[in-house]
Amino acid sequence: MYPLKNKTFQIVVHGCRTNQYEGEAIASLLENAGATYAESNPEIVVFVTCTITAVADRKCRKQIRKLRREYPNAVIVVCGCYVQKMDEAEKQRLEADIYVGNRRKFLIPQLLAEKFSEKKRAGHHRHFIRPARRFLMGRPHIGQTAPSHKGVPQGAGRL
Repeated sequence: MYPLKNKTFQIVVHGCRTNQYEGEAIASLLENAGATYAESNPEIVVFVTCTITAVADRKCRKQIRKLRREYPNAVIVVCGCYVQKMDEAEKQRLEADIYVGNRRKFLIPQLLAEKFSEKKRAGHHRHFIRPARRFLMGRPHIGQTAPSHKGVPQGAGRL
């Protein structure tokens, strides 16, 4: 089964030769899941980051914002060294869809498949299920956190 069949992707690499290799490995994973590479208008953009210096960090932030502007409808995945040192506030501010640390890069196709199935379900039931779920689950009170997604390993990314 190909969970990303008919999806297009693009890989953006920032940094060293290791990141170049990892970008190629991620491209291979996505192709094995059924996605195809696209020069323009990809549905998935994977950004492989580096954090060797403060300048590299700044360039990563700038590139994530640029990708969001260029591809507003794409699912943006940020992975690599920079993700390892990001805090939750920064992840929220930068507005990528999925953040994946170095040890979980192999999960990118699975996380993308889950993201696309979520979008598909939300699109069909947007006005009916969302309010009902909010009512049944309740809202977290101050000092509490919202329930986590079951089945997704901690640190695997934000869905």
